[in-house]
Amino acid sequence: MHIQLITHSYLPENTPPRRRWETFVAQLRAAGHDVDVVAPVGDPRWLTDDTPSNAARLQWGPAGERIIRVPSLAGLTGSRDGRFLASVVQSLATIPVALGAKRPDVLVVTLPALPLVVPAWVLSKMRGSALVVEMRDAWPDLVFDSGVKAGALSTLLAHLVTGIQEQADTVVTVTRGFGERLRERGIDPVVHIGNGLRQTHEWPDTIQHVRNEGDLNVLYLGNHGESQGLETLVEAAAMARQIEPGIRVRFVGDGTQVQRLQEINESFGNPVEMLPSVAASGVGEHYAWADTCVVALRPDWESFGWTIPSKTYELISTGKHLTGIVTGEAAEILKDYGNAEVVVANAKDISAAWVRMARDTTSTPWSPSGAQWVEQYASLPVLGKHMVDVIDETQNRGLKTMSDDASRGSEIRTNAQLVATTITDHLTDDPMLLALQVSRRLPQKVRGPLSSLGTKVRGGKLNLIRGLSLAASGRSNELRDMALDAVDNRASGRSLARWADILINDGQPDTAQWILDRVRPGTAGLAPARARLAWYRGNMSEAVRILGAEASSDQLDRLASELRSYQGARPSLLQVEDYSPLSGHVLHVLTNSLPQTGSGYAQRSHSILRSLKDRGWSVSAVTRLGWPVQTGSVVAPHHSVVDGITYLRLLPRRLKPGFDARIQQQAEMLLELVQSVRPSLLHTTTHWTNAVIVQAVAQAVGIPWVYEVRGQLADTWASSRGKEALESERYRLFVEREDEVSRQADAVVTLGTGMKSRLIEAGVDENRIEMCPNAIGGAFLEEPGSRHDARVSLGLEPSLEYVGTVSSIVGYEGLDTVVEAVALLARSRPQLRFLLVGDGAELPRLKERAAELGVLDRMITPGRVDRSQAHLYHQALDMFVVPRRDTSVTRAVTPMKPLEASASARPVLASNLPALAELVHDGKTGWLVTPEQPAEWASVINELLESPESAAELGAAGREWVLAERTWSANAEKYDRIYQDIVRDQR
Repeated sequence: MHIQLITHSYLPENTPPRRRWETFVAQLRAAGHDVDVVAPVGDPRWLTDDTPSNAARLQWGPAGERIIRVPSLAGLTGSRDGRFLASVVQSLATIPVALGAKRPDVLVVTLPALPLVVPAWVLSKMRGSALVVEMRDAWPDLVFDSGVKAGALSTLLAHLVTGIQEQADTVVTVTRGFGERLRERGIDPVVHIGNGLRQTHEWPDTIQHVRNEGDLNVLYLGNHGESQGLETLVEAAAMARQIEPGIRVRFVGDGTQVQRLQEINESFGNPVEMLPSVAASGVGEHYAWADTCVVALRPDWESFGWTIPSKTYELISTGKHLTGIVTGEAAEILKDYGNAEVVVANAKDISAAWVRMARDTTSTPWSPSGAQWVEQYASLPVLGKHMVDVIDETQNRGLKTMSDDASRGSEIRTNAQLVATTITDHLTDDPMLLALQVSRRLPQKVRGPLSSLGTKVRGGKLNLIRGLSLAASGRSNELRDMALDAVDNRASGRSLARWADILINDGQPDTAQWILDRVRPGTAGLAPARARLAWYRGNMSEAVRILGAEASSDQLDRLASELRSYQGARPSLLQVEDYSPLSGHVLHVLTNSLPQTGSGYAQRSHSILRSLKDRGWSVSAVTRLGWPVQTGSVVAPHHSVVDGITYLRLLPRRLKPGFDARIQQQAEMLLELVQSVRPSLLHTTTHWTNAVIVQAVAQAVGIPWVYEVRGQLADTWASSRGKEALESERYRLFVEREDEVSRQADAVVTLGTGMKSRLIEAGVDENRIEMCPNAIGGAFLEEPGSRHDARVSLGLEPSLEYVGTVSSIVGYEGLDTVVEAVALLARSRPQLRFLLVGDGAELPRLKERAAELGVLDRMITPGRVDRSQAHLYHQALDMFVVPRRDTSVTRAVTPMKPLEASASARPVLASNLPALAELVHDGKTGWLVTPEQPAEWASVINELLESPESAAELGAAGREWVLAERTWSANAEKYDRIYQDIVRDQR
């Protein structure tokens, strides 16, 4: 059997997990198993004095195990934030490193390096390996105890750990109490394999210390971290020495709390002798000095009731008397050992115990039975034999589980391979963009703490991590200043190219250009960065030329392939001669869908499908190639059913290289699916890549297809890049492709009059265009509840005034206009709040602007909310705002959210743009306000708040209009007529 161990500490480090697993690995090797150990490069802090200089990168262990090294970030481990960041980076690096090794039959991960559990689970799914999770601490309980407040980050970690514990083939705990706790949560099987010693030491005779009455030497030797609560011992030492000056307390060790403990010690007059950590060879000297040794865990962390400090067994083996400042299972072990006194963890009781010991010279005897106790109850070689049995049983159970669930396992392995391909592509094309995209997809309350953590990193290349965190936090000015400082400080050309990449992805192309102009020609990374800048600006051919002047690269191949598609390359399929469609069956080809996203796009698609089903059509849907796995849903099933609507996925194990090749791949996979489900027509939506694929498939099987134009995505792309983007090559080609496919579809559906006019201008036959505007359904059809009840149910203060929106938070929404309007009203309306529901790249910048204006405390940002709660947020508002900027896309595209606000009987304030004028009847259902004019917005908001009767009349009129003209059942009649007509024409 082949076993892979993933750990945060191994040879040549001298740490408890290294000693434990070095022993267990030897037992596994003796049982005939091959073992790979994936571990970071040795941390200099944990190496012994006699460690060879090259041992930190040792590749083979003493039992013949192969050691595979992960890069280390030991320089960041001086603080909790630094340790967490280093652990996250090393954990991510574990995946590609471990994939390079032989596939294991059983994968073992040992914690408490908490972030390791996720890559270990991913690897087990990717490689079809049974998974053993060893919990050497009481996680996830420690997440809440350790000082990370019970917020989004701690909750996320707890859910991740618990979820993976539930899916593991075996969970191993080192304490019986925590094992029972996990079983109570329904986790099974859970096995107890305690901590222990590899061998007991033969301590020198001087260990039998002779002392005088009133004297007592107290030793704490171990980690000086938050878990031990050593500040209480310092206070106890001060109290005890006032009574018996012969009491001497010594701390030996290192940890994140050393400096704080030194400061506390000084404040008490230095009652504790504080010494640095020592190598193993120097430990005996301190044990010989001690009369009693301390085992300590702070009492206010509940999870420590199921935790046993790893040093406990070594201390027992010395035969020394122990002072146990512990509870639960650790206290029980010390009582069982016998030569120990368990003390309540407060300074007064600890001091009293030490004074009592000092006055009684017989109270701290040396016990020769200590080593015998360890040999009997805590011998790592004996425990290792148990671990071998557990891993053997896990493999057998894993094989059975995989056999019973082969289909689901195959799906997850496919998904995992697809994720690996996606990550590899992004790392090749634009690693800075990958980092930002990953961060922006995290929930708002998780992204914030992680970005804050990253902004604390400083020094050398680590400044780039800080730059990425500033970009993710929306702190663009600070990012620009850091990048310019890198130029002033003569950073390397390669580093400057990376700074330019971050700036490009933060929407600062001019600053990026200025920096790149100062990089020496020929510098590694310069050409790719210049190409990315040209691509960002829409100069596609220029980007390809820049890369083409260098050696051929994967980036060049990808950009060239995308350019070919934009220039008109189409997928090619052979004609299917014997296709027989099922009458009345429609297949919708979508970009994304429920249940993995609750976007307005997905909600519209689902509403259309449900309304068509109600009218007697047989409907199903399929999403684009690679979705949703490519966007992070690694465990997404290959089909889902929501409200009776089946959503299928196109998820290959590997994506073909190149944009045009992937369009061809999606066309081939869609054709295979069409031949299986046999629709009589296909229906797809913007943008043009969906259309060219659907057109090719429809022509191959001889059925009609419908193109639904839901937006002008070329304008959406240009809206974040300035007016010059409208003259770019990308914009021109994008519009050409959209117009081309719109003219070729059998029928075209669009959302509003502005978009219909644009299609007619592009040459689409007006008789083939049908308007099916956004509409309402579900909870929005029901009579809205009271404003007060909605606020109470959402935890909002009922007496305040709320202006707000439910929206994707992107630049063209113009939400900064409302932030500034609220600031203008802040003094006169102290009860006013801006309720901003949703998430997006612009949110950090909005918060930064609100902070500058002094109204950050007026913003309430719950992030993305479940669809089932969306109507309550609408009902909680005094008015709904749509302050879109004046751009080509916002003048033409009609959003859905204003309709839902009107259905909730709330007045709508919207920018005076043609598309929004279709949704808000000025002076009747709301008010149209000049875009990007905060003073005017403030005036209208104030006027409506001053006249609640007028606001109620506007809201009631809006609901009446929506129910009469904007429902999905009304749209379904139009879709039904379109489908009937084009199917009949096809015959």
